[in-house]
Amino acid sequence: MITMNRKWMRLMVLVGCAALAASCKQAPAAQTEAEYAVLRVSPSDKVLSTTYSATIRGRQDIDIYPQVSGFLTQLCVEEGQAVRKGQVLFIIDQVPYKAALETAVANVESAKAGLATAELTYNSKKELFAKKVVSEFDLKTAENSYLTAKAGLAQAKAQEVSARNNLSYTEVKSPSDGVIGTLPYRVGALVSASLPQPLTTVSDNSDMYVYFSMTENQLLALTRQYGSKAEALKNMPEVELQLNDKSMYGEKGRIETISGVVDRNTGTASLRAVFPNKNGLLYSGTSGNVILPVTMKGSLVIPQATTFEIQDITYVYKVVDGKAQSAPVSVTRVNGGQEYIVNEVQDVYRMQGVKINDKHFEVIVRQMMRKVEVVDPGDTRFLEQQIVDKLEVMDENDRIWGKKVVTDPGDSQTLQAGQIVTARKLRDENSMLKRRDLKLVEVRDAIPATANQILQGITRAALQTNSFMSAASFQETTKVLNEAAINGKVDRLEGLKENVICGHLIPAGTGQREFDKLIVGAKDEFDRIFANRKNVVDFNAMDKDDEE
Repeated sequence: MITMNRKWMRLMVLVGCAALAASCKQAPAAQTEAEYAVLRVSPSDKVLSTTYSATIRGRQDIDIYPQVSGFLTQLCVEEGQAVRKGQVLFIIDQVPYKAALETAVANVESAKAGLATAELTYNSKKELFAKKVVSEFDLKTAENSYLTAKAGLAQAKAQEVSARNNLSYTEVKSPSDGVIGTLPYRVGALVSASLPQPLTTVSDNSDMYVYFSMTENQLLALTRQYGSKAEALKNMPEVELQLNDKSMYGEKGRIETISGVVDRNTGTASLRAVFPNKNGLLYSGTSGNVILPVTMKGSLVIPQATTFEIQDITYVYKVVDGKAQSAPVSVTRVNGGQEYIVNEVQDVYRMQGVKINDKHFEVIVRQMMRKVEVVDPGDTRFLEQQIVDKLEVMDENDRIWGKKVVTDPGDSQTLQAGQIVTARKLRDENSMLKRRDLKLVEVRDAIPATANQILQGITRAALQTNSFMSAASFQETTKVLNEAAINGKVDRLEGLKENVICGHLIPAGTGQREFDKLIVGAKDEFDRIFANRKNVVDFNAMDKDDEE
């Protein structure tokens, strides 16, 4: 009991000495709280823009075909020339048609003379029949001859009208105001109504029709926003047009029509906007992008840097009662991002009338966004600014996770400076050195690589795939196959890369362990191996026996 009291006394003395020593030192500086910038935001209406791929057409594009056959004798216009309605465009050889007209006119005069003779004969027969000089048969015969001559005159007149029309058709005239397109036929060419290609196309480019498509969901959202399709056409804002060279067209347009039918193959509805073309800058047959402004009501605009993501959910810190709390937010992805990519890919396929499902889109976007640019390689094997697959970066970071980098090997004979070792190997080595009173190994934590996401085009993404069969089936086939042959590559068809390139469902890997090491060969070889199975050493069974 006395021993215990002495121990307690010693403890109290030590505590008192520690307190006295602490009181003699300077008082530590008061802890200061870190200050962070706080952004005050309030709900407001924000106008955003949605881009749609579009094709440009004239108000009307009329293909000009000849109505008669013959040789072109004259071209009265040039390509790109502005013409008026009724203006002569082409002249076809008129000689045979003038001759046909003269023949028709002569036939009419002859028919008139024949009709006059038949009429005199018929009138004479009627007088003689009244005096009972001729029989009723003679009278009927004269009447029939008169009617035949009358019909012959009508037929001759019809042939004259047809000949005059054919002669007029030798002058091919413009059916409307517009601009002349290409002129594939020259003077001396034989033309007819059955030409595979028109003489030219007259485009009315005073106003231009711009056609674009909306998905079913976008159309539903638009209809709900305005209440009905009619109200949407009445109240939708003016749209802008981005030309193919990325410049903006100076005039704004309005949406005139919305198709009432959704295409079964593409899942889209067609819309038509009208743009004035006073300066003739827009040409029929070109392409561009329609930019439709969308008003987001009651939205909060915050910098992207203030957000962070956890498991595909976007969070932001908000101040509540002076304390920062994380809260999930719904982000509208505009002007870039995955949603924009998907929409653009959809437009490309739908403009070609190709039906494609959502899984195919997911694979395409994944392939386009699977590459990253290494910013800091850390202690990995990558180089700065190297373009690699993000899965490779993840695998490499997993490989060095938890490992140590030797900064000073000390007296170790097995480790060197810069070597990456596991924590277990480091512990065993330092234990051995400590028992021998030698200098221990000094290390630091391994630094993983950091990278930024990059976006690749469909072509580049396909050519950089690990599957050379995918790349060869897409583009630059000869180059890809030659490189694969020189390097002796083996294509294991792992993943869904083949679906992206070929566009069809290909069983590129089952994903099941039992098929992971499947060997395909001849049946005779399999039978031989199966007959000699007793001579084959089963290492898995040996390992199990050793464990037991």
